[in-house]
Amino acid sequence: MSSVIVTADQNGRVIVPAGTDFGYIRVQQSTTKFTERGFAVMTTVSALIFAKLDVLRSFGWKDSQEIEGKIVIKESLTPFNTKDPDKDLKVAGKSNIPCTKNGRKIYRRAVYTTDMSAVDTLIAHDNYIPRDFDLVESEEVTPEQVAMQLDFTALPDFGEEN
Repeated sequence: MSSVIVTADQNGRVIVPAGTDFGYIRVQQSTTKFTERGFAVMTTVSALIFAKLDVLRSFGWKDSQEIEGKIVIKESLTPFNTKDPDKDLKVAGKSNIPCTKNGRKIYRRAVYTTDMSAVDTLIAHDNYIPRDFDLVESEEVTPEQVAMQLDFTALPDFGEEN
């Protein structure tokens, strides 16, 4: 597990104001994840730490500073943001298709924590999402060609085939 790093925005600001009293600091962490098929994949995740500006200033953090803690992924069937529920939707890659579980949307957020025992809380989606969604967007490709290129082995088992 690598360190969490404080990052500045494109203007060099570590603390980014969001309104008159509040703001955020962006942190990131590079980690190695292991897939179910046994592959190691390097990923970088980032999280925003929101607080009142005076609280953020009290940290005294600088750009590229290493801080104690980790970033975990939290997924939920309940929106994190009740004013803008679709803000944290879990979507499938570049397709922008929302992932669902039993017909309910899945919400995803990266969170910084100092609890080193914290783990990702993930929800596997059960809706079918074509892997080559971009093919559908092309006018030059027929529906038959799209169907031939889709991986139907990835369909979830709903128990209806028997």
